Amino acid sequence: MSPDEEYKLLPGSPIRSDDGPPTLRPKYRFMRATSHWLVVGLSLVILILLAALYRVSRQTYGQLCSQQLYSPAQDAIAYEAKTFYVPQNASFRSSYTSDPSDEVDQAWNDIYMNLGLSHISKNEAMRLPDKTAPYPEDPSKYVVILSVFHQLHCLNILRKVYHSDYYADPLTGNIGITKHSSIPDHVAHCLDILRQGIMCAADISPIVYDWDEERQKTIPMLSIGHSCRKWDNIVDWARDHQL
Repeated sequence: MSPDEEYKLLPGSPIRSDDGPPTLRPKYRFMRATSHWLVVGLSLVILILLAALYRVSRQTYGQLCSQQLYSPAQDAIAYEAKTFYVPQNASFRSSYTSDPSDEVDQAWNDIYMNLGLSHISKNEAMRLPDKTAPYPEDPSKYVVILSVFHQLHCLNILRKVYHSDYYADPLTGNIGITKHSSIPDHVAHCLDILRQGIMCAADISPIVYDWDEERQKTIPMLSIGHSCRKWDNIVDWARDHQL
């Protein structure tokens, strides 16, 4: 038997042909094709699993970190770790809680008064879960106010009612544009808006406790870290869309 004939008898050896390059026996061609499609099939399964995992991870992230309902300001959302400053000295007053003055009023006005009403496009308005009205002077713009600015307005109203001896008109009893007769209803409205807002935001940052040697008891430590939305981002968005 010639060397060439012996070569043909080896398992899996190519079949020589005088008409072209060596070829594989039919069963080995079938095995090669089968393995090829097996690899393709496994790749598709892996891609499907990765796509499903990505979808689940996005849904989980969305439940934790993003808006369930559309907001035109949602792209401005970013998070940062922030420690609340709560001094142990009960008599301390910040720029927002000091006795009424022009400076304190200005501090409150700066954080919300000029940023209340915002304009959005028609396309953005169509994506809102609730309808809003167009701006009368420019129907291509639609009017919204971010809830946080309304909540700050409510908190400021409560502050002014608390200091009604300073803010109430001596003749009418009105506080700003709130008539004296409407103050109880306005206060009730604001209290419930703030209650719902606090429950909606549901800050889960844990308040820790520590032993106070001076008072000889364990007390809550309120100056703790919180996961906060970056306030400057929200303000920048509101300024860019100021109506």
